Order: sequence, then structure tokens, then C-alpha cells
Amino acid sequence: MDFFSKMPSLVLTHIFAQIQSERDILQLIRASPEALRHYVQYRPSIMRHRIAEILSIDCDGSIIQDAQAVIHFPPIDTNSPVSTTSILAITRCLDTWKDGRFPEYSRQYDAQNISRLYRFFSRLITFIEDYLAKSLDPSPARACMALPEILSIVPRMHFKGRDVDVEPAAFGAMREPERRCLLQAFVRYELLCKVYHPKVWPYLEGTTYADIVTSSHERMSLKAYEALYCVHEYLKSLYGAVFAQCQDSWFPDRPTCSEFNVAAVNQTVEVEPETLASCKNYGLLFPDNVYFDMQQYSCGLMNGM
Repeated sequence: MDFFSKMPSLVLTHIFAQIQSERDILQLIRASPEALRHYVQYRPSIMRHRIAEILSIDCDGSIIQDAQAVIHFPPIDTNSPVSTTSILAITRCLDTWKDGRFPEYSRQYDAQNISRLYRFFSRLITFIEDYLAKSLDPSPARACMALPEILSIVPRMHFKGRDVDVEPAAFGAMREPERRCLLQAFVRYELLCKVYHPKVWPYLEGTTYADIVTSSHERMSLKAYEALYCVHEYLKSLYGAVFAQCQDSWFPDRPTCSEFNVAAVNQTVEVEPETLASCKNYGLLFPDNVYFDMQQYSCGLMNGM
């Protein structure tokens, strides 16, 4: 018998609300027919509760303001010049963001706004979990060569279609300050990408709107700057992983620590390494032992073309 069938609907909704990752929800509804039925029937309510749970870490309201600015930022057509209407919409959006006039999150939001926020946060959390998994891996540079399976129910990564042994990390398992720092950095980076878009920034540069963005930088703490830089490097590494998998690159084996014998001789310590394994056992040793550099692979791809 499905255990969830014995639970009241409100309890099930609260269970869904406590789940931080969309993938965890997919695994739950895959395992439980009753959970699937409830999710389909009450999805709008579940989305409202889940967003409220995610934003419970937003102490000063800055995350929801940035997120609202992102989803209300007008889309830019890269194949045509930016229209006057779009520029006016962008400036109105930045004015509202500067004054913090986007409405605070409420479960009374209209369904369209709820749906857009839900998709936005779900997508970001998927990338945050990928970032965490690669950062916490014993060999981060090696892990950065893999790409996340965005549409997979089970969190996993692959290199040229082959699953790799990078352990997944759960956003909800992190402490609240860490979750707030990561979510704030990813949301702010998304907003800055829209503002500094090559087709948008030339219209803003030298105006009061450029000053608005600059002043927002000045209010940031050093920790927030570092978090933004980490997001920037992570997204660069995703491009690097794409480049690496589009050419004749190897995915190295996981390196193993050499064993050492320590012997005390004449009050000194001598370290005697065991016979080292062949480099074939270690996979690709260059250039990714310590740092994964996107530029190495983009250059290789261009040379190959």
C-alpha cells in the first residue's frame, strides 16, 4: 500500500514544500502514485508553498527583488536592434528594482507570476547543486569536465555520454547561510548578465541607470563579490566542459593518493614513496590537475576547426 495515501492533502502539500530540489520531487512522484496524483492536482498550491520555503532565507528581500527584476526584464532579440519600447521597459524595470518596489513574495501572487518564479528558482537550484557537487569533489578540476544531466530524474553528470563518478550534492542539505549566499549570488549574476548584455549595456552606459548598477556593486560585501566570482568561474567551466566534449579530450581517472612509508633515522624523518604507478593509471595529467581552464579547450576547438 502507498503510505502517502493515508496522509491528509494538507500534510502532503507541506511535505512537497519542504523539498528544496525539483529532482527530489520527481523521484518522490516516480515512487509513489499517490504523491504523483496529489502533485498533479495541487501543483499551483505546491509551487506557492515551495517558493515561500525557498525564500524563507531571504532576510532582507534582496533575492526576491533581483529575481523579479530578472523575470520582468524584457527579452532581447539578438538578431535585431533593441527597440525603443524595449529600452523603456528596461529602464522601468531598473527603476523599480532600484527602489525595491517589486512586490514582496506573497502566496496571493497571480498564477503566471508564481509559475515564472517557480521555473526560475528550480532551474537555478539545479545549477547550484551541480556547482556544489563539483566544488565538493576531491578532484574539482576533473569534475568540471563533466556536464550535468539537466532533465534527468536522478542527479548525475556525464562526459561524452558516459556517466561519471561525481557524487551529487543537495541544496537543501546545506546550512541556511550557505544556501542564502549561493542563491543570492546565482540570482544576482543572472540579473547582471541581462544588464551587461552586449545589446543592452551600450544603451545604459553613461546614464543614471549605469550609476544604479554601479552603486549596487558598491553596497556589496567582499563575501558577496567572491560568491559572484565563483558563479562566474563555474559558468565558464560549463562552457569549457562543452568545448572539451566537442573534441578529442580524455576524462582522467580519479587520482589516488600515493602511500608513503615514514621512518625515523637519526632524529630526522625520511619519506620513502612506494613505487609510483604508471601515468596511464592516472589518465590525463595535463592541463587539468589543479585548475580547469575553459580557454585551453576553446583554443583547442578553434584550432581543430
